[in-house]
Amino acid sequence: MGRPDVSAEIPSGPSGLPSVQGAGFLPPNFVDRNGYNQQHALLVKRVSSPAGDRLEAVVTTYGGTNIPDRQLARIASFVGASGGYVPSGSGSEIVGIQGGWRSSASDWGNAPERPSAGGIVATMAYEDGTTLNDYLYRNNIGIPEANRMNTALDMGGNDIDYARNVTATGRVTGGTVIAGTAPTSIPPGTTMYSSGDVRGINVWASQNLNADGNVAAGQAVSAGTDVTANGIVSAQGTVYGGNLHSNDHLFVQNGADVRDLSARNDIAAGRNIHADQNITAQNGAVSAHGDVQSTNGNVYAHRGSVAARDNVTGSYVYSTGNVEANVNMHADRYYGKSNWAYSMQPPGTSRLNTVDADAVQARGSLVTLARQNVGGWCSPSGGLAIDNASGDLIFCKNNWWRRVHQNGGVFMQQFDGNCRHANGYTGGCSCPAGQVATAIMDFASEDEAHYFNTGGGVMMYQCVSQ
Repeated sequence: MGRPDVSAEIPSGPSGLPSVQGAGFLPPNFVDRNGYNQQHALLVKRVSSPAGDRLEAVVTTYGGTNIPDRQLARIASFVGASGGYVPSGSGSEIVGIQGGWRSSASDWGNAPERPSAGGIVATMAYEDGTTLNDYLYRNNIGIPEANRMNTALDMGGNDIDYARNVTATGRVTGGTVIAGTAPTSIPPGTTMYSSGDVRGINVWASQNLNADGNVAAGQAVSAGTDVTANGIVSAQGTVYGGNLHSNDHLFVQNGADVRDLSARNDIAAGRNIHADQNITAQNGAVSAHGDVQSTNGNVYAHRGSVAARDNVTGSYVYSTGNVEANVNMHADRYYGKSNWAYSMQPPGTSRLNTVDADAVQARGSLVTLARQNVGGWCSPSGGLAIDNASGDLIFCKNNWWRRVHQNGGVFMQQFDGNCRHANGYTGGCSCPAGQVATAIMDFASEDEAHYFNTGGGVMMYQCVSQ
């Protein structure tokens, strides 16, 4: 860089170029020696990159006496952000102050002037705080540009580990985006934030998934706890979760399988609607192209109909409109308070334990499949069944199954108990269960001794309901 002592001439540089001192960048009386008898060299190399070739340069000491390690870091700190040194324990690595940057000494050739152990090195990446080359610092050295990427960062298939917060103004894309350790063990309070889109094959939330706008899914939405929206919930796939609530409409292309399902307006699904507890449309209807099923709760449509292409199932089904199923309806209780016509339209079987409606109308036959025994216990009164023995229609009155007809038949019996003419309903001189025999005619006076002694008197009895 300059003359080695006061009596020496100013040297020339390599390849006929002037030295730094000869080019006027150092004063004429400058002597290129430090307190450790080391000289200085300016090393320049060309680096090729896709963006084009560039020059990198360092100023390094060489020769003389090695500076002790305890002095190297302190001297390098006086240089500033660009200062560095080569510690004696590692003669092949240049270390920037506070570990802010590193470089390999072998990158600067094999000449005697290259950086070596015990020497001071200054990178030309900075000059008066201005970036000259694209070095990326690991630590904060007071210059924001030193910690900033000016182009895309290609990790070559490697990971970025142990990042606390990842903030994006655009998209975060990938196969699976995880905020935390794993999809099944995300620590509470761990947050992934983006002012743009978060897009991927799977997005997991072990607690809450909040959106100020819309949450739209091309496939399934799965949540371990609740899904709540102040607007519309719409999905092209299936929604799985704990409690699913929308303050507006709820539409799913496939179906919903949740613990409790509610919406301020309509609930509609392209396939099944299934909830372990209640299905509630506060101001609208419930409709599905498959099943509407509440396993342990009720189905409510406070301002519309409950309709399913297949089955409607619930402990309690309430609708201010129609309840319609193309296959089966199963409920412990069906109840409606409206003057509208209630229709149950399954080609199969509608099974309800209790029907409480303004009117029950059938366009065909009303058929009871219950089979009981005449004289057996029953409850409540008014029930209809088929007698197991005769196949007749029987009804429940005063806790006994009775025949529908009032006439229980007639029979003729002698005073001595011999049956002269059997009752056609019982096959003997007796009445059907639930009826009593009433004498309607006698053919001889019981007081006449002849008939009394011989038992030949005959009485006709009529069986009537009690």
